[in-house]
Amino acid sequence: MAIWRSIEPGFVDVPFAEYSHRLGAPEPGYERRRYVAIAAGSFVGLGWALLPMNGNLSHAYVSVRVAPEWRRRGFGRAIEAQIRAELPAQRTELHGCVEFFDGHASEGWLVAVARLGYTEVERSVLSALPLPVANDVLDSLAGPTPAGYRVESFQGAVPVAYQAGVGILDGLVNADASTGDAHVEPVPVHPEDYRAQVALLQAAGRDLLTSLALTDDERVVGYTVLQLPSDPRREVYQQGTLVLAEHRGHGLGLALKVANLRALQALDRGDPKVTTGNNDANRWMREINQRLGFQPSGSEVWFRRLVEAS
Repeated sequence: MAIWRSIEPGFVDVPFAEYSHRLGAPEPGYERRRYVAIAAGSFVGLGWALLPMNGNLSHAYVSVRVAPEWRRRGFGRAIEAQIRAELPAQRTELHGCVEFFDGHASEGWLVAVARLGYTEVERSVLSALPLPVANDVLDSLAGPTPAGYRVESFQGAVPVAYQAGVGILDGLVNADASTGDAHVEPVPVHPEDYRAQVALLQAAGRDLLTSLALTDDERVVGYTVLQLPSDPRREVYQQGTLVLAEHRGHGLGLALKVANLRALQALDRGDPKVTTGNNDANRWMREINQRLGFQPSGSEVWFRRLVEAS
């Protein structure tokens, strides 16, 4: 965990049981490849590649982390080269990101990523919302639910009748965000994979809170998802928020977020904060988060590298 402590001030370690379970379990809809670097009998760093298996088959999501005391010795470059050398030939579009918190942005990191052949395609603002949010604040923001819609909240997997709709929204979340000239195909998550993803999280001690925007005829047209940590001292992660384009402009995004925060605080877990990230171009969601009380805490820079098929 020292790697993450060096990146994020105030980082609270992930419980070992949760972390080890997540490392060993399969990830529905993806193939995850893991790498560990050892030098002189000591842990140096780690890396992984996440390969989508149900679409975007030219993509690979790559991450490399090096322990603080081993940095600037070429180990990050070596781990990335090993990952890239073992990727299937059709994986020609590599994506990765670097996060900076509370002014800890190191231009050296950006330079190092550029030297590996990656170019910047997107920047996001990271922000945090201290908990609890006062009920009168939520009351002032909530307002009446727009006519023709209702909002419902669920812990764990949503009911089976709504899972296909949630899968469509899951597939749209990444594709809906601006990523420069990088194209991400919207691939719906099959209900079976959705249930497996939720089961994986719960087996590791985590859980989901999902609020859905439903039409009068029971169609899922919007959602927001909070991922709950196994240790309530850790932050709650805002996993995604999306309203279908044809249903925007009715205040559903704000209504969903308020409903999910109410559901979270009703659990009375003592969670310290909610963290989220929003693309610089997504001013609408950033405005919603500002109204809720989110404050900037850092930034996230996404990179891409194109490689020739071998």
